[in-house]
Amino acid sequence: MSGEKAKEDEILKLVQRVDSKFRFTLFDLFLRGSNAFLTVAFIAFFALIGVYMVSTHSLYENIVIATSFSAFGVAVFSLLARFGEEQIVEVNFKRFGMCVDKHKQPLFKALIKMKVKHSEFKLEQIYNMNKSMFSPEKLLKRLYE
Repeated sequence: MSGEKAKEDEILKLVQRVDSKFRFTLFDLFLRGSNAFLTVAFIAFFALIGVYMVSTHSLYENIVIATSFSAFGVAVFSLLARFGEEQIVEVNFKRFGMCVDKHKQPLFKALIKMKVKHSEFKLEQIYNMNKSMFSPEKLLKRLYE
């Protein structure tokens, strides 16, 4: 039982470290903003191409083209949003991950990923509500989601 308690204490210390060290800086905001800008630019570019093509095709072809451009825009937006989150995780891990023991770094990175998803909540608050979410097995699984 003391081994279990020691693991819980280690994870709690990592949770507290993430809560205290995690930063969402203007640079991180710029990364997300630039991703949104690029998405809008892609959509606008393809919309202009679509408008040009509308004048030379039938209604059916125009619907197919518009649907294709919309699907592409959604895919690009999804890709860029995920890239922005990954960048925030990487920036925070590079900033603070080296302060953590080598064998605990994967757990630390998984906790940072959790914090990025819902940065308005303290991880310690969630930890106190449901410790089972913070088992090493579940954290490592979350790392590869």
